[in-house]
Amino acid sequence: MGKSSPSPPPAPDPVATAAAQTASNVETAKTQAALNRVNQYTPQGSVTWQQDPNDPLKYTSTQQYSPAEQHLFDLSVLMIGARGDVAEQARMRGLAAARLETLKSDILAQLDNPALSLTVLSAAHRISPRTIQLMFEQAGITYSGFVLEQRLLRAERLLRNPNLRARKIIEIAHLAGFHDVSYFHRAFRRRFGRTPDDVRKLSGEMG
Repeated sequence: MGKSSPSPPPAPDPVATAAAQTASNVETAKTQAALNRVNQYTPQGSVTWQQDPNDPLKYTSTQQYSPAEQHLFDLSVLMIGARGDVAEQARMRGLAAARLETLKSDILAQLDNPALSLTVLSAAHRISPRTIQLMFEQAGITYSGFVLEQRLLRAERLLRNPNLRARKIIEIAHLAGFHDVSYFHRAFRRRFGRTPDDVRKLSGEMG
């Protein structure tokens, strides 16, 4: 007798096939949704995405302008004559930005003053020290960070000034507002990757 032909494989269950395809499509949709929603950070601001824990296909986005872009947006809002909460928020942000610039100007004028402090500024501007800190934080910086950066930049400029080459490093530190020379050397090297003496020598060689 000849061998019997093998039985044909059973036909796929259409219900199971459809369920598998649906599951595959859902996973593909989840992956694509995640790929399309990448957090972005630029000098103009940021866009961040948050996935809904109850719905993996649902995302919410949050847009944050940089301080400069926010200021331009607020000016535009006020120029077109917007009213209500949007206009009021723009006005308040504009006032805060103007007050912050006034504070910065005052700080720059007193960088070499060893008495410069939050307490002194708050008394001069009639606002609390915490308010000053919050104003800087809302601009993406800190009060102490701003003061340190400006003092370091001033020291770096003074060290490169050919008219001040006869001044000692400790004198340059004092002119920039540093009265702890050891701290000045550490902060300067951390910021510029060179010692104050290195910067002065390099400037002399280039000049």
